Amino acid sequence: MPGGPGGAPGGAERMNPAAVTALRRIVMVVPTRLDIQLADSAITIVYSGDPDPYFMPFGKELKRDLGGELKLTAKAKWDGGWIVVNRSVGGGGSLTELLIPSANAERLTVVLELGQGGREGMRIRRVYDRRQAPVP
Repeated sequence: MPGGPGGAPGGAERMNPAAVTALRRIVMVVPTRLDIQLADSAITIVYSGDPDPYFMPFGKELKRDLGGELKLTAKAKWDGGWIVVNRSVGGGGSLTELLIPSANAERLTVVLELGQGGREGMRIRRVYDRRQAPVP
């Protein structure tokens, strides 16, 4: 069969349309609030609108059920002065999220890179300003 694995042209792997849609949804839904808690060995990220926080020990995989047969895998690591979170959905490509704090920690730049089957996808840059949590 011509092409790459699964007969896909140009060596690209065959993509699962439901998985691609799940990753695109993660990219396209812009959280209005982003809460991040750092510890020496883990990060917890809470995106507004997502009821389940992402608690990720650095270097270990987090697995999450997205419904049906779709499974999300996420892994976080330090890379210099920023945090890299890699997420993937089986057969749907990958999403890399770079969390880059400003020098004074008052602003966070989030760069999202969506790749699909070894091809470059879209790149989105979001900027969040620090806000203090309201006093209960």
